[in-house]
Amino acid sequence: MGKIKNLLITEQENAMEELDAMWHQKQLEEEQQIDQIRERNLFEWQAIQDAIYYSKRLKIAEKNIK
Repeated sequence: MGKIKNLLITEQENAMEELDAMWHQKQLEEEQQIDQIRERNLFEWQAIQDAIYYSKRLKIAEKNIK
């Protein structure tokens, strides 16, 4: 009976360690996705800022030509 109990405890501990490892892996994947989204948003934000800047420069240039 003691061997079976120890075996069950060991199996439960192993299952919990596997579950913990899977949880940590999932956390890492989510953090990577968040970083990718943040990077993409920063890139898009910079593109918008560039578009605004060049739009203003174009308006100034058009006024100077007229």
